[in-house]
Amino acid sequence: MSTTLWRGNQLLGTLHLRASSGPQQLQAVLIPSSADVSLASFSQVGVPGPWSELTVELPVKPHSVEERGRTPIRSGYQSAPLIKAAIDDVNVPAYRRLHLRDEDGADLDIQSISLLEHRLHPEHQDPEVATLPAEAIASGSVWLVFAWPGEARATA
Repeated sequence: MSTTLWRGNQLLGTLHLRASSGPQQLQAVLIPSSADVSLASFSQVGVPGPWSELTVELPVKPHSVEERGRTPIRSGYQSAPLIKAAIDDVNVPAYRRLHLRDEDGADLDIQSISLLEHRLHPEHQDPEVATLPAEAIASGSVWLVFAWPGEARATA
């Protein structure tokens, strides 16, 4: 069994680790658990403070192969609207929070996590895509997962 991605109690899929993944940042491709699992591009960040379990969600623009080299991958971030959105909906409820589980089903300690839709182009195939299981491609897209460890894992 591999590392899995969950939204609350819903299994979204299994992670296929990328070669660029390491202890400071997990990088993976999501193999969706089913064809009807609902996915969207966004980041969730745990905000440290005197409160417990405060998580902010920020929308992220999907990445298209056609835009490669023309725009940065984080071009979906627009600070002022995102700050307002974060203030309006400060804490993501537990049933919508993303979290990772290891092979034994234990939650991994992460500070932030991003789910990014990477839209493929038939004329510009990435060599990495050819190495992925067929289930990794859903409606012409691959879903990338980036996670940064929490305090405990980052110093371990």
